[in-house]
Amino acid sequence: PRVVASGSPAAAPATASGKLARTMSLVFAKDTLEKSIQMIADEVGVEIEIVGKDLELEGITKNQSFALEERDRPAVEILRAILAKANPDGKLVWVVRSGPSGERIEITTRAAVEKRGDTLPPGQEPAGGAGTEPRETR
Repeated sequence: PRVVASGSPAAAPATASGKLARTMSLVFAKDTLEKSIQMIADEVGVEIEIVGKDLELEGITKNQSFALEERDRPAVEILRAILAKANPDGKLVWVVRSGPSGERIEITTRAAVEKRGDTLPPGQEPAGGAGTEPRETR
């Protein structure tokens, strides 16, 4: 099995953030951003959608492949690892949206979040303040 969850499913959390706190493992030699996101969604029981148009504007494709070996970590940390592998520049983030069937997660870009005025869940601050401070150019 490539996806392994641990913990008790009896007390399943209702919120997307709560579901992402669940410990799981995700290991594969080569797969796409799209498929790896779907594996997390299936495992934690929350809908996760990649907003393709937002990614295209930043030149990011959901078909790029990478390897992943994350064991016994909260799903939210594995999600962060996947987004970092898919775009090492740190442009990929997620937002939580409420809908008729409950909360869902959208994978998007920092630029799209800023343009729409969305709020990022905690833990997605740019590394080293990139994007919030003017960068030094050489």
